[in-house]
Amino acid sequence: MSFKSKTILSLFFLSFLCFFIPNQVFADFNLTVTPREGGGNLNFGKTTVSSPPSREVEIRITATGGNQYQLYQRVIQPLTSSKGETLNPEVITSFTYRGSNNSGTLYQEQELPLSYADQLLYTSSPNGDSDSFQMIFTVNRDALEASGSFFGKILYTLQPLGGGSQVTIYLNVYVDASGDLKVEFDTSYSQNHLKLTTENEKEHEGYISLSFINNPGEKIKIYQKIVDLPKDDLNREIDEGVIDFYLSGDTKGELYCKNPQALEIDKVLIYSSNQSEDNFFINFIFNKDNINTQSAGIYRGQINYLIEGTEVPKKFSLEFEIEVIPVFELEVETPPGGMTFPNLSPGDLPTVKEIILKVNTNMKKPYIVNQTLSSAVVSEEGKQISSDLFTMKAVLFEEYPGNLKITNFRPVPVGDIALFFSDDRGSQAKFKVTYKLQADYSILPGKYSAMVTYSLEQR
Repeated sequence: MSFKSKTILSLFFLSFLCFFIPNQVFADFNLTVTPREGGGNLNFGKTTVSSPPSREVEIRITATGGNQYQLYQRVIQPLTSSKGETLNPEVITSFTYRGSNNSGTLYQEQELPLSYADQLLYTSSPNGDSDSFQMIFTVNRDALEASGSFFGKILYTLQPLGGGSQVTIYLNVYVDASGDLKVEFDTSYSQNHLKLTTENEKEHEGYISLSFINNPGEKIKIYQKIVDLPKDDLNREIDEGVIDFYLSGDTKGELYCKNPQALEIDKVLIYSSNQSEDNFFINFIFNKDNINTQSAGIYRGQINYLIEGTEVPKKFSLEFEIEVIPVFELEVETPPGGMTFPNLSPGDLPTVKEIILKVNTNMKKPYIVNQTLSSAVVSEEGKQISSDLFTMKAVLFEEYPGNLKITNFRPVPVGDIALFFSDDRGSQAKFKVTYKLQADYSILPGKYSAMVTYSLEQR
């Protein structure tokens, strides 16, 4: 065989070897990223409220070139559902398992959310030794903002220090996010605190806005429960029937209690639905017929909302404050012209004046209504009418308690007199005082008047 033939045969043999020997034999690095379960994918399966899923991944690096290297991870494709909804990368957190490597330095040993930016995980020894380590990945349910099946990708980049070809690996990520039902409350007063006050009419009403998202299609029921009626500083409960409530809103579910009804201590169903999201209002209002008899004070309590039908029932509590401003006032309804008697002539028929007095109070303390006649009835010229010609009597309206002092006609005394005494509970009162002026033949024609005033005081 000639030298030329031997040379050709040798070259052919070397080409044959190069064709059949795998390429990685000549590579400086080999990188594998292997989840412990779920096959070759990072598959979290269906997430649950009670046990957010965690997965372990083993990262193995085979290095033959003697060059130091680093390993990075970053999100290369966001978690996206078939509907096009995208989850924030922070839905998944990860950390490197301390002590799981043999050499080199592990980073990110504290749990951090995934990111679109490179996250340094590992730096090898200066000699670029082969190594392996574990990572733990967890779904952060608090960051879930949607439900459904999501798919994304994590990119791992092995980068030699000082230059050289990089090695990249993609890890597929699957999350079946059933979604944790999220409920939010807002009120007409402040977050998680509802207040009604009688101080002005605008604040006689208030509302709680309730909204939810991420319901995975379960039939949920929302109940309202008052543990105790609101109480004042003396531990006295507000009277039943003082506060009414009703529901309103353009909802997708079914609202109950749409008409005002008394606030109940018992558990009351107010809403049900299998919608993924919805919102409605729970309105509170003073009962006009009952608030007038409620004792003044600040009453504080708690309203609970119970949500049933989810994997784990939810309970939310809001502060409830009712302020009943002290009221202690006397209403006086006088006839036209007041206590003036114009064009009075001798022998005229008696002139009658009726005044209605009403006491509005929620102080629950006994009181007195006083009357003051400044002077006898006099004409414009100062001529007085005999006191026995100006008489009075009072009549109490049937539904009101209390004690009137003048129930039959008698002369109106000049000065101060106690006209009415309330009951011991300081109940509201309403009564009518009738004044009668007789014009006998002893008077002179003319215009006469009297100054009568009333006052209210506690006793």
